[in-house]
Amino acid sequence: MKTSAIHFAVFMVLAAGVNSGCSSNDARMTLESRSAAVESTIRADATPVGSQPTAVAIGDLNADGKLDLAIVNEAGNNVSVLLGNGDGTFSAATSYNVGASPRSVATGDFNGDNKLDLAVANGTDNTVSILLGNGNGVFSAPIQFNVGAGPRSVTAGDFDRDNKVDLAVTHSGDNTVGVLLGRGDGTFSVPIIYGVGSSPQSVATGDFDGDANPDLAVANNGSNTVSILLGRGDGAFLTPTNYNVGSAPISVAPGDFNRDGKSDLAAANLGGNTVSVLLGNGNGVFFTPTQYSVGSQPRSVAIGDFNDDANPDLAVANSGSNTVSILLGHGDGTFSAASSSSVGSSPTSVATGDFNADGRPDLVVTNSGDNTVSILLGHGDGTFSVR
Repeated sequence: MKTSAIHFAVFMVLAAGVNSGCSSNDARMTLESRSAAVESTIRADATPVGSQPTAVAIGDLNADGKLDLAIVNEAGNNVSVLLGNGDGTFSAATSYNVGASPRSVATGDFNGDNKLDLAVANGTDNTVSILLGNGNGVFSAPIQFNVGAGPRSVTAGDFDRDNKVDLAVTHSGDNTVGVLLGRGDGTFSVPIIYGVGSSPQSVATGDFDGDANPDLAVANNGSNTVSILLGRGDGAFLTPTNYNVGSAPISVAPGDFNRDGKSDLAAANLGGNTVSVLLGNGNGVFFTPTQYSVGSQPRSVAIGDFNDDANPDLAVANSGSNTVSILLGHGDGTFSAASSSSVGSSPTSVATGDFNADGRPDLVVTNSGDNTVSILLGHGDGTFSVR
């Protein structure tokens, strides 16, 4: 079922106060008192969404050439869709019910109609919800697929190279990752299960051994490792190889940090307040990681070229310090010391895209502590302004 976002209600409260003859101060007091009853904090630099937003995915969900947002709200058991206006602003959120305690969301065309759909990992009912898109920003009622215990992260890819989108899901409750092969009609096979490290949280896909087959990288929070599962191209994966990183890794992302044409990895370490950078050999093997200090309790890492020098940079959401750290890449696999931008309360996820169509990457951050998302518009020099 769809529900309108709170910032539409806030606008209506203010309008009602003015139209009834109240003074602007009275209207503002009405706005503040009513919004406080339903939203703990509403700031001029943030967009309200659902209860405890945990993760975000970016895509053009209504096929208008402008980037939109899909945000899972863990305490609300729903996903919010915010359609982009192309100028760095977004429409009021529309929410769709999913499973219990959704923790992650991914986009893909799961039924082959050239319209983006959503996959949501539901943390406490051990399911993945599939919401098929109509192509206009509206989604159908979710279809549930059973997975392993405690799903935490979902990513999409074509793991058997049949031109149908598949899914990989981490299961923190049984220390596994499940691969669900897509049938191309919006449905999926029973998951194929692979053991990884302890309490796997995040999964990402990339080609780590240069064979053009998608591989998987999994951040294992309980064993302080990243597992690499090399894909065979038929939907199956080899036994994982584990690499030590920092303390309590919770997010992993691939990129080519030294511009050698080989995939590298960045992992955000919740317990160590660091990001680990692992340079790849191109054959599925990674070097000993280099650690970089970031903010307190980093929970998510994203990659983009934030200063327009063609070198990949890092953005890290720090839930303990309410900041995003930016580490500018030198193009040789090393990074500058982190600079920080303030965001909302308890940021849990960060992603990058060009939201105002100026050719510069921007950031979106989910703030689980105040039920908002922050939009940071990039200047193209490695700095950002909060919209």
